[in-house]
Amino acid sequence: MRCVGIVLSLLLATPAFAGDVIWLGIDYSKAKFIGTDDFRDPEEIFPGYLHKWNGLFVDEQLPALEKAVKGRVTLATSAVDAMNMLGSEKQILRQDFGPSVLEQSSFTQEELEAQVHAYFIPEEQGTALVILMDRLVKSQAKACMTAVYFDVHSREVVSQVRGCHPARGFGFRNYWFGPVKAMLPDIKKARPKK
Repeated sequence: MRCVGIVLSLLLATPAFAGDVIWLGIDYSKAKFIGTDDFRDPEEIFPGYLHKWNGLFVDEQLPALEKAVKGRVTLATSAVDAMNMLGSEKQILRQDFGPSVLEQSSFTQEELEAQVHAYFIPEEQGTALVILMDRLVKSQAKACMTAVYFDVHSREVVSQVRGCHPARGFGFRNYWFGPVKAMLPDIKKARPKK
């Protein structure tokens, strides 16, 4: 019986990716919304559209996410919902920039890790996945984000990938949701190995 306890302790001490993930959502709390003509209705964006984009992902993209991670997806979106409630008009930059604005990231590695530690997640074990929205840039018609897989217990970042994808779709909601859908192949590539 003692051997079983030792083996179990070793297995629990080493975070392993079982293929299943805990989906936290799309965190817009630190995103920059960049453009002179877009983002004109901040009272609708914060937190209205942030909530709508997360709801749209759950409604439309969960099967694709399960394919990308090759496992079951459990929803635990309350932590990101709480972060998104902190979003405000101060995140809007009324300027236009050239393509180089896409290369810059708003997040240092330390800030990314601090954000992961800030989430309150009821689950104590498993691998969580969150998309940290970096910037939505109207002049380049693209949005950049980082998908982060991390161990829930230790909060150790297991894998991450940054992607910038074209905005597309009809209407404000769909236009800025397009880059999130286009991020799924990147999420698949960054999937931790079993």
